[in-house]
Amino acid sequence: MPEAQRGLSGITGKANLLLIRDAIDGLEINPRPDNSKRLVKAENLRRLTVGDYRVVYGISESQQTVTIELVRHRRIVYTLLSALAIAVRSKRYSK
Repeated sequence: MPEAQRGLSGITGKANLLLIRDAIDGLEINPRPDNSKRLVKAENLRRLTVGDYRVVYGISESQQTVTIELVRHRRIVYTLLSALAIAVRSKRYSK
């Protein structure tokens, strides 16, 4: 999760960071909340909207885990998404 940690460390404002951490913690209870969508360019990933930030993650039903792949501002996340989709293609995430 180094890319996600790098994204979290770059978030400005304590309030934004707390909102994102709460949203990520909430994925443990509900990995498909109403404010998340399956990504078109990377069908095995989902996007969670938290204010102006996006949390990109994958769900592994077989291992019952949620893996945070990317946390970035909405302006940046979509430019990084193509490279991320290729990098996680081999991971076994549920849709």
